[in-house]
Amino acid sequence: MPYVAINKDLTEAKTTVVMGLTKRQLLFGPIGIVFGIILFFLTKNIVGSYVAEVLLFLTVVPFFFVAEYKKNGQYAEVLVKNWYDTKFVRNTKRPYVTENLYGYLDRMNQYETEAAEIVRQAKKQGKKKTIRLLPVGFGGNGKKNKKDEQEEERKVSAEERFYVSPNAELDRRTKKELIKALNKAKHTGKVAESAQKTIPYEALYPDGIMESSPGYYTRMIEFEDTEYHLTDDDTKNSIFENHCDFLNYFDPTIEVEFNYYNLETNMEQTRKFLSIAPQKDGFNNIRKEYSDMLKENAEYGSNGIEKRRYITYGIKAKDIKAAKKRLAKISTDIMDNFSKNKVRSRVLTGYERAKVMWKFCNPASDEKFLFNWSAISRHGLSSKDFIAPTSFVFDDEKGHFDNRHYFKMGDRIGAVDFIQITASDLPDVVLSELTGISSNICVTMHIKSLDRDQALRNIHAEIDRMQQSISRLQKKAVDGGYDMELLPPDLKMYYEAAQTALRGLENRNERMFLVTILVMQTAKTKKELDDNVFQVKSLLGTFNCHLKRLDDRQEYGLVSSMPLGINKIEIQRSMMTTETAIFIPFSAEELCQIGADYKGYEPMYYGMNTISNNLIMADRKKLRNPNGLILGKPGYGKSFATKREIFNSFFVSTDDILILDPEREYDGLVHALNGQIISLSNGTKTYINPMEVDIGLLGNGDKEYDPVTDQIDFLVSLCEQLMGGKVGLSQEEIAIVI
Repeated sequence: MPYVAINKDLTEAKTTVVMGLTKRQLLFGPIGIVFGIILFFLTKNIVGSYVAEVLLFLTVVPFFFVAEYKKNGQYAEVLVKNWYDTKFVRNTKRPYVTENLYGYLDRMNQYETEAAEIVRQAKKQGKKKTIRLLPVGFGGNGKKNKKDEQEEERKVSAEERFYVSPNAELDRRTKKELIKALNKAKHTGKVAESAQKTIPYEALYPDGIMESSPGYYTRMIEFEDTEYHLTDDDTKNSIFENHCDFLNYFDPTIEVEFNYYNLETNMEQTRKFLSIAPQKDGFNNIRKEYSDMLKENAEYGSNGIEKRRYITYGIKAKDIKAAKKRLAKISTDIMDNFSKNKVRSRVLTGYERAKVMWKFCNPASDEKFLFNWSAISRHGLSSKDFIAPTSFVFDDEKGHFDNRHYFKMGDRIGAVDFIQITASDLPDVVLSELTGISSNICVTMHIKSLDRDQALRNIHAEIDRMQQSISRLQKKAVDGGYDMELLPPDLKMYYEAAQTALRGLENRNERMFLVTILVMQTAKTKKELDDNVFQVKSLLGTFNCHLKRLDDRQEYGLVSSMPLGINKIEIQRSMMTTETAIFIPFSAEELCQIGADYKGYEPMYYGMNTISNNLIMADRKKLRNPNGLILGKPGYGKSFATKREIFNSFFVSTDDILILDPEREYDGLVHALNGQIISLSNGTKTYINPMEVDIGLLGNGDKEYDPVTDQIDFLVSLCEQLMGGKVGLSQEEIAIVI
């Protein structure tokens, strides 16, 4: 099992600047001192000098505490802001509301009516000039600019805001009322009011390109698994090195998101596919027993979970035309990189991408995905209307769940956590173990490549600051008369990590990435969800990693887990190429040809995948090479495997089964299946006539078929095998045979 050493996160390094103080201490400290001094002089004559000094101290200390306090990668002021937003801004229930052009115009009219009423009241008080409210982006003369026309073509409204014409005259009261109306309109745009608006992309196009945010275009590729964990060390190293090269391909202009989804499947539908149709041969009771065994193994293996792997990548461009050309080139390069590891991949169309989003937002739905491009253009609908669940709930429902740590999506309760990597080294099985959990889990990796030159400059600067801190501490140690090698452990570890990162960038052709790893889980009940979270937390604990809840950021975590290429979580860890590649997405190739995609197949059962515990079922007749060999040591079950496949073929299909059995090992099986045994030996009356010509083949419609010529070729080959030796028959001998 390969391991990779994991360096300390350089983004967490604290280096002092002046007088042993960090930048934040230098920023917050003086502010606290100023407030403390002001409070001291205000209270000195009232409560006395001693109490005023205590108040000064109590005022200054919190500022230094705020400067240094950090929880899960976030400073105190960010934590307070997130808490406030969760409790008072984003604390909402968002039902399914059709988002179309007509609804937008209706809301526009509503706001204009409200503003017009304010103006009318102002006129009664003696105002003469008309106050006109216009959408943001329109000029004072009411004309549209080019950008507004593009916004209307997309039928996308990120915010609904207004401003007052510059020619308007306002008194204080009218201005106050208008500001109140305008704030209401602004609030409508900033906080999503519906399930559709919670999904924050701008537009989806039929070719699969999505404008995930204004000017940011993404595309999506689905890729399959390949054989990794059961291969030899040389093959593993080759796959791992190819994956490192694959990650190095992404430069700072490309945003990358890997999504690994365990999605719920309809087990009733799976059982239906595993059911064996009855036949009129008296063996239907055995068929049912065999079918029940397959269904039991299917539930034991995947537990109704279907695994999907996606990569979403995006670039910034001025328009869709500019983005399309570069995204096409990136798509080709990504699939070429996958092919080096014999991984099948394909670019998703707009319909397929919408279906992935629908399944993400409706994990428990058994309904068929309905989507129609013409309905979008004809009725002013949005693709989100086909994707969104019945509701998103980020409201604090006491007795049900706390919106700081949970959310609801349709009828499912969910939670988003992030992985905190504290291990000194990691094996290459972390991701496969994580996705091997039989629950509805979505693992998302956001990877942001840093510019190599910029990364080198940053690391050199960080090393210089650390060296200055070390020199200052060593000088202090000499003056104090104690060992100068006694440095703070964190400083030594971060210094070594920076040196390692520098060597990787300069000598090993590595990149530095900022990585965010999220884990989203959904379940029917809060108890089931908590049990699943505990299972993931225990698994990560075996690798010395931690699963941390995204407090007050569940909505941001949900959006960041969607395959949109958007990361709203600011918790990022610096990792080098090899460290990032240890989360390799490959484990074992699956072979299970059941489901709607395999209509007309007659798959047979070949056992269980030892890595994923999923069924191995295939119709060999449909494979590129239908031949097969059963190899193994004596007593390891070769004959049993052969007999099981014969039984399976007999129960599932109507194929003829021919067994060449020189050891007479299969007599009992043939008798049990009411088959026919033909004995061929010197003591039997049954024989094969090599001279026989099948005249019946003359009427098969093949005019070029000559049975006599074919029979001659067969006899010559037979004689060569019997008496030709190493060199075969001579021309004279062949002439005699003919």
